[in-house]
Amino acid sequence: MKKIWLFVLCISLVLQACTSNEPGISKIEEIPDDLSRHMSSNYRLQLIVKGEQNYFVVFRSNGDVTMELGESGDAAVIEIMETNLNEEEMSTPHVFELKTKVDHFGVEATINGESVPFDNVAN
Repeated sequence: MKKIWLFVLCISLVLQACTSNEPGISKIEEIPDDLSRHMSSNYRLQLIVKGEQNYFVVFRSNGDVTMELGESGDAAVIEIMETNLNEEEMSTPHVFELKTKVDHFGVEATINGESVPFDNVAN
């Protein structure tokens, strides 16, 4: 009987770890259909609200883009790094999924260290 309870405990811990809602940001390679209808080529930087602490960040660039998550006071700060710009290429959307802490009361963004506003925020 102890082995069964131990097995159930291990399985539940593994499942809990897989569905962790830890703060972070990760690049999305395939854009879901429900997200693509909120995206617009008219905006360079968009924040799309998915849930209470879940967002998508869309940044259009003709270079390489990486993002990191930081914080400043009560706000989550998305630190966007844009490198290897190629003016001859069309800008393409770079999409990242963002998960924030419960105690974050806002989302801010920087591009190469400079604070910038979101061009559009959508639900």
